[in-house]
Amino acid sequence: MTEEGKVALKHSDRDPINANGYLAYLDKEVTLDPIARQYVEEALNTYRTCCYKATAVLIGAAVERLALDLRDTWVPMLKAKNMTVPKGLEAWQVKTTLEAAAQRLIADMTTELKKGKNDDLRKLVEDAEARLLPLAADFRKLRNDAGHPTSLDPIHQADVHCNMLVFPMTAKLFASLKKWVCENYK
Repeated sequence: MTEEGKVALKHSDRDPINANGYLAYLDKEVTLDPIARQYVEEALNTYRTCCYKATAVLIGAAVERLALDLRDTWVPMLKAKNMTVPKGLEAWQVKTTLEAAAQRLIADMTTELKKGKNDDLRKLVEDAEARLLPLAADFRKLRNDAGHPTSLDPIHQADVHCNMLVFPMTAKLFASLKKWVCENYK
């Protein structure tokens, strides 16, 4: 077996085709609320049965749940401190909510970062700037292609597989943002 093959097998335990291994890896990385967790479990079930449209919808819904949970945690804190709630943050459209959250959070974290050296916050700002909106947009696009199709084109296994592999990192980013919100807006 080649070295590349050995490396690939080393990570096969967390591939979405192996639901138990995937969930064990996910649980090691982040704790999901019961609703997001159920979406992920359903996504794994549909992925294993090659129902890729359903998988795209479910994993997209899990990401949306993470975005709405962040918003639902943050808005009451802003209101309790009589701070302005960013325009769009309370919208029913997840895209609008996420764009408003990203803009304000990144600005607020950057302001906090300027107060002093904080490597963890610097990394969080960099992660949010680089990944928050692009990742959420990718999940949303694939979910919309599956759930609101404009053609009969299939959802490709590789696209869904990619989203499933990236989901733990995405969930971890949302958890880190929520933790920062809870620590800095209390």
